[in-house]
Amino acid sequence: MRLVTLAPLALALTLQCLPVIADITRTPKAQADRIVNLPGVTFALNFEQFSGYLPTSTEYGNADLFYWSIESQNNATTDPLILFINGDLGCSSTGSLFEEIGPFRIYQSQDVVNENVFSWNKVQWSLKIEKFMKFKMNSRRSPQVANLLVIDMPYTGLTPNPPWAMNDDDKVVSTLLSALDQFFIAYPERLVNQFYVAGEGYGSVYATRIAYHFMQQLSLGKATANLQGVIIENGLLSVKTEFNTILPIYYTHGYAGKE
Repeated sequence: MRLVTLAPLALALTLQCLPVIADITRTPKAQADRIVNLPGVTFALNFEQFSGYLPTSTEYGNADLFYWSIESQNNATTDPLILFINGDLGCSSTGSLFEEIGPFRIYQSQDVVNENVFSWNKVQWSLKIEKFMKFKMNSRRSPQVANLLVIDMPYTGLTPNPPWAMNDDDKVVSTLLSALDQFFIAYPERLVNQFYVAGEGYGSVYATRIAYHFMQQLSLGKATANLQGVIIENGLLSVKTEFNTILPIYYTHGYAGKE
């Protein structure tokens, strides 16, 4: 089955202020961005979710980035927070909530929102931790359930185009970091959660640079997030190597002949 476009559904989200649930004091921004009605959902939602725009301000200009935050179905207070960044400009990270890591699935043949029972905010996923000590690699796996955060970059998904050109990695990373600052201002309770930055494909370039920024802040005693590591999915290591291996991979997997 083919997944359909997300824009009509996402734009239909009903956002309004409601009384705070449990004992967490939400900021006005969080209360305003709480999702209280998701049309077409076929299953009970036992988790909080928030969506809206994060205003950014950088040396390159200002932009409003669309975000969607989905809390853990286990324990949002103690479970880690994962920022998931999709492939590249034009690849919506919001799409990953419906196609990969999130609790929702939408199929072309149906006008409803189905549950993904393997969502990262529901099931324990294996976090493989590798430590290199001289010539020995130690590896262990830590099962986790996570809080999820996706942010659409400019020109991507539900984020409108900025009045300036997003044409290099410095601008992308700077804008994402500004959006993260705004997220933690709106959700200060997430500052204590273990924080992981996940990047898929070319998004791994952004993920590692964002993590490096937080490592620098930590070394200066200015840590603004509880960074624990980077998660790389099908990461881009070398553009030259990638393009030079496309044809051999197609041939060895039977997708192309010698011609």
